[in-house]
Amino acid sequence: MLVEKEYLWPLLRTLLLKNSEFLEKSPSLQETSSFTWEILFALCSTSAVIKELVSTGAVLALMGVIAGAPKEFGSRFSFSDRLGATKSIQSVIASDNHASAICHSLFQRLLPEPVFHSLRTLKAEDFLAIYDGENDSPDLVWSSDMRFVLSAFLSTQVEQILSHGESRLPLYESEKGEIVYPALAGDAYVGGAYLRRLLAAPPDRPLRHPQQLLEKVAYLW
Repeated sequence: MLVEKEYLWPLLRTLLLKNSEFLEKSPSLQETSSFTWEILFALCSTSAVIKELVSTGAVLALMGVIAGAPKEFGSRFSFSDRLGATKSIQSVIASDNHASAICHSLFQRLLPEPVFHSLRTLKAEDFLAIYDGENDSPDLVWSSDMRFVLSAFLSTQVEQILSHGESRLPLYESEKGEIVYPALAGDAYVGGAYLRRLLAAPPDRPLRHPQQLLEKVAYLW
């Protein structure tokens, strides 16, 4: 366990603090980067590394790779980098330990429920397709404006995390609440659908989980 933790931060710095000039001069770097992400993904199966990623906030820096935040930080990354970060986050969330439960709760506050569900259940490539897409339906609401809201939050967090590293940044300001997305104001996600958008949809529109929706609406009523 100690050996795995010893290698974690040098590995993260290799992935997160790339030198842009070196990127331009090294055509083989992408292959090396993909291999390095595979190493991180393998380490994410161990409880010690998961605890380190969560307790230091480094898992948010991985989300910064996906979101491109801060801009000067995120612009360095290719689709392969974003794919590696997604797989690593998914591995952390899927594990069965206390640190993973904290991470699960954190991402529930970061992302709208259907986006978080996609992160948990889809292949990394399919999640990124949804993350980069534009949707406004009862099932999924996600747009460039909402990505901007997320990136604005992550920008401050990532800068602090990269500055503190092993010194243990006091765990997430986001524990104080969840991100508020203006696009979701006045709507509620219940039983797999946003109710306001569902009521505005054509009456013959099929429901993905009709029984679950009715049960939850009845419970809330």
